[in-house]
Amino acid sequence: MPKITKKCLICGESFSTYKIHSKFCSRKCYVIYWKDNIMKKCLENSLIFKIGRTPWNKGKHIQTNTGRTHFKKGLIPWNKGLTKEIDSRVNTPKTIFKNGYTSDRRGKKWEDIYEKNALESFNNRFRIKENHPSWMGGKSLEKYGDKFTKELKEFIRKRDNFMCVECNLTEKKLKYRLSVHHIDYDKKNCDPNNLISLCKSCHQKTNFKRKDWVRYFKNKL
Repeated sequence: MPKITKKCLICGESFSTYKIHSKFCSRKCYVIYWKDNIMKKCLENSLIFKIGRTPWNKGKHIQTNTGRTHFKKGLIPWNKGLTKEIDSRVNTPKTIFKNGYTSDRRGKKWEDIYEKNALESFNNRFRIKENHPSWMGGKSLEKYGDKFTKELKEFIRKRDNFMCVECNLTEKKLKYRLSVHHIDYDKKNCDPNNLISLCKSCHQKTNFKRKDWVRYFKNKL
């Protein structure tokens, strides 16, 4: 961007700058403008209450939220005079621990409280690939077809105007190359009608509910 020549509002000298909204040639001119204009307005606004105007809350008792409970005068608390023998609500957990109560689990290990093999069975449940809900039979490990080359990917990006089909963000805004997605999730089907350009975030979304995404993109295109 080329430099712009401007005149200073204070001294009137011309100066060159890249900034469109700059109005002063130096820091000194800015300080002079600030003292003459902005500081005077601030002082005028602060002197309003010194002229004789009383604030709206003078002499009024305003209850602020201090984090404590506020009781009105004459209000009797519900638990006044009650004991744990008379009313069970008085025996709160706070009073239990004050009297020296200790938990049954204190000093014990996790394995002693729960089953020893509970954590292992939970971890091993999804270690088996077939038991995981997102398992698709190892499709992510399949190799792409020989026709799925860099030239074909670049052709698909140019066809889509270097724009994500879903969110319409361009490569210039994203500052990275778009991914090329197979609509039917068949890596060997490299027909241009089966390929679209997607950004990283949209491409990650297509890993879930694949049947719905296949229907969606086919109707969209």
